Amino acid sequence: MSRCICENEQARRKEGHLFDFAFQRKPKFAFVWYSALPDVPKDESMFSGECTPSYILNRNTAKLLYAHAPEARLIAIIRDPVERSLSEYNMKVRRVNAEMRPDDPSTQEALLGAVQGCVTLSQMSGNKQHNFDEKMSSCLFSRLKHVPGFLATVPNYRLFFLNHIRFFINGVEANSNYRSSPKMMACLIKHIADMKSQWSLTLTIKQKILCCFDSKHVFYEHVQPLETAFENEMNKVDASMQLIPDISIPPESACSGATLSRTVYTEDHENLYTLPEACLRDEASASFLYFDMNRFWPSGSTSNIVKDFVFRSIYVDQLLNYKSVLGADMNNLLVITNEALRNNPNGTFNLVLKHVGREALDVSKISMTQLHEAINQAWPSFEKTSGWQFETDTDSYHLHAAMKLKLCYFFRMHNARLTLHFPKLAISAKIWSKCGDK
Repeated sequence: MSRCICENEQARRKEGHLFDFAFQRKPKFAFVWYSALPDVPKDESMFSGECTPSYILNRNTAKLLYAHAPEARLIAIIRDPVERSLSEYNMKVRRVNAEMRPDDPSTQEALLGAVQGCVTLSQMSGNKQHNFDEKMSSCLFSRLKHVPGFLATVPNYRLFFLNHIRFFINGVEANSNYRSSPKMMACLIKHIADMKSQWSLTLTIKQKILCCFDSKHVFYEHVQPLETAFENEMNKVDASMQLIPDISIPPESACSGATLSRTVYTEDHENLYTLPEACLRDEASASFLYFDMNRFWPSGSTSNIVKDFVFRSIYVDQLLNYKSVLGADMNNLLVITNEALRNNPNGTFNLVLKHVGREALDVSKISMTQLHEAINQAWPSFEKTSGWQFETDTDSYHLHAAMKLKLCYFFRMHNARLTLHFPKLAISAKIWSKCGDK
């Protein structure tokens, strides 16, 4: 979807993160930060929007979004949950593999070169000029972002609230990873400021500078082995599934008389008790069960891809959260499937354009090469730094047949719940639940 918009509109930025990172971490400055994003021309021929997948994950985002933009036209794209879970895991692996290696000599040389460049500029403009910290932070980020792997480690699309520095906006390019950059940047600025009139990087200073990029100052991501990660999540979801109180369950149902008699294990929580597996995997049980997210996911999830690969593929509860805010008809929200977008890109894309009040466009003649060029022009190095890819046929991690089948059966009941609450998605949910074809 973003590719088509990039090709047909003057796209400036993919993920805005106003209603999750900005509002939930620095609500006082949220709109100030948002206004610092590249301006969209005030032209009637243009429409503005953003694509932030994490808006559907956090349970508070729907209320924030509706409170501040009640007329916003929302679009949610969902896909086969088995494929989505694996795809996100592979994206995570690519992101981890793309991170900089601070112990690598060539990386160290590049890091020190970037710092030396800013030190030299600072020397030329005066040692203690006004707003030294802010200007040095901006210079450091503008130079460090060219170090191989730096943007994968400290993504430039995160918030740039530097907790150790006065909040600043005008002309600033120094976007900061909300988890890691404050410590790293504070460490760098401290050692640079301590240099005083000594503007060359001595061996001692170099060692101190390089320490600013260690795991104490920078958050380096990791990921569990694929099947371990998926098994842990499936067990946690199973332990969160409850029978709806006071509901009449037919005696022939697999959930009839069911109790928390099954024991499962996870890395974090041993001895979790769940309903019988026969109850949890039976599509006919969908009307008797509800997902108690408060046990392990009280706030939902985020776009911080460390875990929740399976949890984020359970769409029904995400959509129910928006339904509770937008109303039963959910006129503001259009839900389309990835299959529809791939099988009928022109028709599906024009359905989206109609939803947002735009005239129809013919995108059928746009090639993958054109789309690739458009998105990389809008977001240079996006594939390298984010882990995201256009085509994922070459992914190195694949589910074993037995695990893929197990995951499919796990999602069948949740797909049935999706059909129960959102009948328009029944065809796709049925296709996703054909486990024999996996």
